[in-house]
Amino acid sequence: MGKGWAMFGRKARVKCFNATYGAGSFMGRADLGYQLVPVEQIVGSVGRCEELDDRFRPLVLTRSRRERLQRIRQLVDQGTVLPPVELYKLKDEYFVVDGHHRVAVAKENGQIAIDAYVVEFLPAGERPEDRLYLEYRAFANETGLQGIRLTRLGGYSRLRREIEEHRAALGGGAEGAVELRQAADDWYRKVYLPAARAIEARHLRQRLRRRTVGDIYLELQARRAFARQEEQREISLGEAMEALEALYPRPTLRERLALVWTNLLGSLQAWWQGLQAEDLPCAHAAQGGNGSVYCRRAARTRRGEFRA
Repeated sequence: MGKGWAMFGRKARVKCFNATYGAGSFMGRADLGYQLVPVEQIVGSVGRCEELDDRFRPLVLTRSRRERLQRIRQLVDQGTVLPPVELYKLKDEYFVVDGHHRVAVAKENGQIAIDAYVVEFLPAGERPEDRLYLEYRAFANETGLQGIRLTRLGGYSRLRREIEEHRAALGGGAEGAVELRQAADDWYRKVYLPAARAIEARHLRQRLRRRTVGDIYLELQARRAFARQEEQREISLGEAMEALEALYPRPTLRERLALVWTNLLGSLQAWWQGLQAEDLPCAHAAQGGNGSVYCRRAARTRRGEFRA
């Protein structure tokens, strides 16, 4: 919604940590220490969201702030190693505690990653999407694989078993045992990545809307396992893809236009119900079905017209 408000002359702002945290359900925290963080995933501020636009530039550029930004630009141009920024993490999003100017310059320069000290707030696991994130987090920590996203509970356990089977095939006896992360990396490069590229090349995500490449990979592997166990035959990945294509034909132009219209109506409804928290700091926040956080409009909250 930030971009939408920019069309009406209001600059988009960074997301607010307090509103996002308050709209979720979190319990406990984990000190992740120093690590490289993707700059594009740094989306908000812990204490200054009302002061910064969505590129972390001050809305009011005072002389001291201008000089601070210029000094950081010069240090970066000289190749100086800057101190790590301090971040809070909520699921896949990061919020700046200290280092707003450094993040602004990093985004300005198109920097891919930045050194950071990270503290993560963990979801309580009461909602399905929170349990799914915790499953992803455990899988990523064990295997070192960060990029495989699934939408259904239990999927990461299936991937973990597949990696263990790959590990056993690689390791042989006890003396030649392969570390889990080493086996996961080998599995990713030799098994998963070629399959993911084939899925993209055949546009299967357009056929199976709302599913990720990881979801489709698991579906294909399930079909191959069924053929092996129930039909006593081996089928290739390509044959499994052909069977999936037969079940999910390419959407027609009319269906694609209907999907675009549905998404547009959903965005308009969200705008009418409330302002996103990234645009306007607020004391009362709600989280929509798509995961976006909105500020409740006080008048509608009093009248009971807003539905989270």
